[in-house]
Parts: sequence; C-alpha cells; structure tokens
Amino acid sequence: MTWLPRTTVEDEIKTGKLIEFFTNINITYPPMYLYYAKNKHKTPVINALIELLRWQND
Repeated sequence: MTWLPRTTVEDEIKTGKLIEFFTNINITYPPMYLYYAKNKHKTPVINALIELLRWQND
C-alpha cells in the first residue's frame, strides 16, 4: 500500500495493475507558491520548473 499523486499512477489504475483504496476520501492541499525576482537572470532549468508548475495548476 502506498500514497502517491494520482497523476503518477493513473495509467496503472486504468490498466488494472494497481487498485485504489479509500476512493471516498479526497485529500486536497493548499496551493504552492514560488517566489523569484523577475528582473534577475533565470537559468533554463528554473524557467522549465516555473512552466511545469504553471501547467500543473491549469
């Protein structure tokens, strides 16, 4: 038994490799915030992280 984000195991649940327990429980978390100086140089890695976090919130 494990507790993982649904997005990481969604395919395995659909194919039956994994089964869900406690489907009546829906846990939510407060939003995540990332603070950074907009006028400073950002590396490509930081830009990719920012875009990933923005994409996951949409």
